Amino acid sequence: MLKITNKICLSILTLIYVLLVILLGLIIVLSITGPQNNLFPWQMAIGTILGTILLLGAFFLWGRIPHEKVKQSSLLYAALLILFGISLYAVSFANRNAIGYNDYAQIWNAALEISEGKPVSDEFYFKTYANNIKPMLYLSILFRAAKFLRFSDPFYFVLLLSVLEVLGAVWSVGILIGNTAEEHARYRIPVLFMFVFSLPIWANVQAFYTDSMSFVMSIISLALFKLCLEAASRFKSGLLLALAGIFTGLGMSIKITVLIPIIAGFIIFGISRPSLKRWCLMGTFLLCSGAAYGLTSLYAEGFPLWEAAKETSEPVINWIALGMKGEGSWSSNPDYILYVTTLPTKQEKTQYTLRYIWENRSDFWNLSHLFQKLRFNFASGHLGTKDFFPFTPSICWAPRRLSAA
Repeated sequence: MLKITNKICLSILTLIYVLLVILLGLIIVLSITGPQNNLFPWQMAIGTILGTILLLGAFFLWGRIPHEKVKQSSLLYAALLILFGISLYAVSFANRNAIGYNDYAQIWNAALEISEGKPVSDEFYFKTYANNIKPMLYLSILFRAAKFLRFSDPFYFVLLLSVLEVLGAVWSVGILIGNTAEEHARYRIPVLFMFVFSLPIWANVQAFYTDSMSFVMSIISLALFKLCLEAASRFKSGLLLALAGIFTGLGMSIKITVLIPIIAGFIIFGISRPSLKRWCLMGTFLLCSGAAYGLTSLYAEGFPLWEAAKETSEPVINWIALGMKGEGSWSSNPDYILYVTTLPTKQEKTQYTLRYIWENRSDFWNLSHLFQKLRFNFASGHLGTKDFFPFTPSICWAPRRLSAA
């Protein structure tokens, strides 16, 4: 049996980081050489170079500050964190989209209807995209809480919670980035400024269910689990462990992509040669996460829409099929989207999707196709926010309009 040594762990970590650097380099090259949405290569190149120099210079200068002065920065950090939260709330509020488009509008409107005791008016959408039912139900609970707390508009309350989630992620990254109290204190302010530089991206926290916002839940969970491992008392350790599990389970119910950072954390945990006690803590964390997720499923089963969607929703492999051609978006696969959406049952959709993947398997590994997908995801210029700005409705909604007619 292979004995895992420190040298083996170091070799594995080195390989992982080398692959990450290569992938990041490829993404940067593709983004600079082929930007989209009226951006030019020289704009991308200058921005990337200047941004990298700025961040590296800032970290270098910050590292030269004496530790004694860094230790005294707690009040400054708290003040900057609050200021960032206020700024994020203000920017998000100013950019509020009163109408909404696509998924955001569907989830928001249905949650509002349920919170008011009304039936969901557009059941077709949720029977097709069942993955958005739980986020919608979660949002309806927030709407009820906002009403109970006398908010004139639930948007203000939902946005407040979303901003608090982002601030929790900022704090969590400060915990995860170092292994000692000295490292936590030294790097927490630079981490905060990295979030500040990304303020335009985080300005869409009003859409809490997106992939970007779902990662917030997993980052907080990982930080809580790390603090659990470092806790001196059993009570504190157990409390942190339960909170980490709740955040993970709730996050998974909102967006399954929460599992991506959790799996990465699990791999790092595994190759660090943890003791049996720590493996027991990991097992308890997984049980808490599963229990929290199970409770959200029990709550969802109380709604007929959830049960009906099990028979009509699109299968998970639909997202794999969507990425087989073009840039992997709905707009580049209209024929596939139109046909799958009109199939009446999940079983028929699964059968067709499997056949579609098999028939187009050779196209997936085409380098031009893979580069096109990378450019669409990283060089488009809209940073994943295009669903929250006015544009012509996608053709993928044609089946819903036809069925309604």
